[in-house]
Amino acid sequence: IGLVPFKPFGRTGDFLRAVSSLDTYGGRITADLLDNFKYLLPSELELKRISDMVSSSHPVELFFQEIVTFYPQLPRRLQLFRSCLTFESDCEAIKLKLMNIVNTCNQVLSSGKLAKVLKKMLAVGNIMNKGTQRGEAYGISLDSLLQMVHIKGVDKKTTVLDYVVKSLYDRGDQGALSFVSDLYLLDDHSKMSAMESLNEVLAINNSLKAMEAELATNHNFLSSISVAHMSNNNALGNGDDNTFLTESSLSASPTTAKYPITGSATASKVLTSKFSINLENYMAVFRDVSQDLNISAEKMSEKVKELVEYFGEEPSSCDSAHIFGVLQQFKTAVALSKEAIETKKHRCNNSNINSSSTSTLGRPSSANNMDS
Repeated sequence: IGLVPFKPFGRTGDFLRAVSSLDTYGGRITADLLDNFKYLLPSELELKRISDMVSSSHPVELFFQEIVTFYPQLPRRLQLFRSCLTFESDCEAIKLKLMNIVNTCNQVLSSGKLAKVLKKMLAVGNIMNKGTQRGEAYGISLDSLLQMVHIKGVDKKTTVLDYVVKSLYDRGDQGALSFVSDLYLLDDHSKMSAMESLNEVLAINNSLKAMEAELATNHNFLSSISVAHMSNNNALGNGDDNTFLTESSLSASPTTAKYPITGSATASKVLTSKFSINLENYMAVFRDVSQDLNISAEKMSEKVKELVEYFGEEPSSCDSAHIFGVLQQFKTAVALSKEAIETKKHRCNNSNINSSSTSTLGRPSSANNMDS
């Protein structure tokens, strides 16, 4: 059943040669297909058993016997091919994360309304801490911001945040509380981590380095196979390109160990040359894409550092996800406090209206007095 997705490629060798040369087979070889194929690769123990197998007519055993002829390079080529097929889309996805983090930082840093509320929170906090080491603070930290959301006054009901929100209403400055809706990017990006994104960028760079190393290895292999071929031809006294390489000539170097279709020098060289050409074509694009991604990562790092320092935190240990998460909690708390105060004010207004109506109904009209 596991071999069904690979039947459209005809012979197993055709698919294996396509993978080993980074040939997408007209777009039919995808990253998902390579993932499925990866699970079919034999283990070390299975490789030994297959290598010791004399002959077989069973389709699965024949499949694995052919796979073995493409070892030890096949697993590495398979992973590298998958990286090539997903490289650009992975970079685009990471770049989108970086842009979202930058935009969210900008939204927070440019919010004058949030700054006004934080300034009020700081003033109240300094009043509460007057005469202590924590008094006369010049900024409000993330931890203290959350504490003020939960710390309650002497009535055991009203929090510091409730007091700040009410005082803004009393002074007619409740418009500052609309920062809750202004910072809408936090709703979707509160868990976005700058550190995780930078690790993803690092993985992309390492993937590109692995491609560079593989390309160098294949250039060395092509040189080695040419030298081995020439030596073998000289020893046999002919220059036929189809001369078979001996096992001893191929084992002279780690890079010239058993290679796909090692029986034919020409076949091995053609396959490896095709691999190198295709990899070079991929990398010509990937180098520019990677450079653009690294520029975006630098911009994001600078913006996150600005946001971290805005809240007086340590840039080396404070992640964007922590700041966004705290601000999202703060937004929620402000919205709830604002809703509670507006509900209370609405009830008071209704109560006053009802009282006024009752008072009016209980008092005789001037017209009635005149009739009397």
